[in-house]
Amino acid sequence: MISFETALQFFIVNSSLCLIPCAEMIIVITQSSTQGWKAGMTFVAGTCLALTVQVMLMAFGVSAIIQTSEWIFNGLKIVGVCYLFFLAWQMFSRPIALTTQGVQPFKSRATLFREGMVLNFSTPMTPLFLLFLIPSFIDTERGNIMLQSFQLGGVIILAILSMYTAYCIAADRAGALILQSERFRGYLQRGAASTIAGFAIYLALAQQSL
Repeated sequence: MISFETALQFFIVNSSLCLIPCAEMIIVITQSSTQGWKAGMTFVAGTCLALTVQVMLMAFGVSAIIQTSEWIFNGLKIVGVCYLFFLAWQMFSRPIALTTQGVQPFKSRATLFREGMVLNFSTPMTPLFLLFLIPSFIDTERGNIMLQSFQLGGVIILAILSMYTAYCIAADRAGALILQSERFRGYLQRGAASTIAGFAIYLALAQQSL
């Protein structure tokens, strides 16, 4: 079972990653600003359901990898640290513009839920993200690896649900004007990049001490 400290650290990392503008964020903000926060949350619900399925599959895979080869497990942890450094560098050096051009504003709830699932399932970075990041926070001395994987996956879903709920409410009340501010978004991205880089350094030092 993961510790509260690990869960909190993992929650902060994943919350910071939710600040990176992406297709899901654009859809959530667009639908919430045009149809209300409930429309945005419908899309988020579909996204989280698809992510839950992928987390369950990945938990079995990570558990099998760790039981099969400690070298592969340690390699995944190293790749996970490098991946966090890459994301932090990307956010520092190349702020991504947030645009809602070309996004259809009015959609039914069923369509939004389905699109949330399809988009998450069809994104190739999702399974890679789970494969590289989850092992970095697993402690083999804390017992059942599969249980830890499930718990970390749950933290990811909680972080995404929390951050995207905030997006839905903010976009509903402010018409996405605040989130579309380049200066405000720049502050968020630099803060998130610093947080991610900090955790990457922490994980790298932790691995050296093993």
